[in-house]
Amino acid sequence: MKKTIFICILSCLFLLAACGTPREPTTEQTPEYQANIPLSDDVISPDGTINFEHVILPEPSTYPAVMLISVAWLGDTWEQYFDASEVVIIAHVNNVDRYGYYEMEGYEDGHYISLPESFPRLTVIDVFKGDLLPGDNILLRQIGYTTEDSHDFGSVQGVPLLREDMVVLLFLNEFSIDTPERLAHISLENMPVFSVVGAYQGAFFFDSSGYMHQSSLFGPEPSTSKDIEELHYADIVALLQEVSLVNAQNNDDEQ
Repeated sequence: MKKTIFICILSCLFLLAACGTPREPTTEQTPEYQANIPLSDDVISPDGTINFEHVILPEPSTYPAVMLISVAWLGDTWEQYFDASEVVIIAHVNNVDRYGYYEMEGYEDGHYISLPESFPRLTVIDVFKGDLLPGDNILLRQIGYTTEDSHDFGSVQGVPLLREDMVVLLFLNEFSIDTPERLAHISLENMPVFSVVGAYQGAFFFDSSGYMHQSSLFGPEPSTSKDIEELHYADIVALLQEVSLVNAQNNDDEQ
């Protein structure tokens, strides 16, 4: 069943930017790009093994709702998630130092709201759909950025943002950068940029025991897709490989 869910995007701090004289978008608030920090060897061993005991699981976020947008519900089955995505991967988050601000027109009177955004870097572990390969590095565009004290600013519906040393299952679409100049200060290093489908619905977190959890469980109002079980890594890989084969076959039949 399709339904509409209302997504909360910002804390009250960012709503203040909507007041005042209308102005053109600017990058004056954008912090300087920080050099990449050394990668951790704790989560991924040299042979590619995942050391789940070092994997970070996000803490629930309680940031209030301020601005509402309408996002379609993806569904309650893996097949529906596959259909909505161009790329399906499991990946390791190994760098979170790319961030800035994006200004969008917030209201009909022409005022602009300054939205924080960040581009964590991930290394692909498993691929179930799309042209990426294990070992590829990608960037994920997410609204909000994460501070050193673990606070998430601007995260969608309070769902925690990606942090270094997380292992995540992601359903992705390619992110279209409408104004490339606004990212001129960020070193994309020719890596492809993606975004999570359904705002946050297509992101799943693995815990230190190797079990997967839906991202919506970490918001202020936890919810789940009823038919998506929280399986162990080995089980979810086997299940998604099976779903991937069926999805590919269905796509071939439609062509």
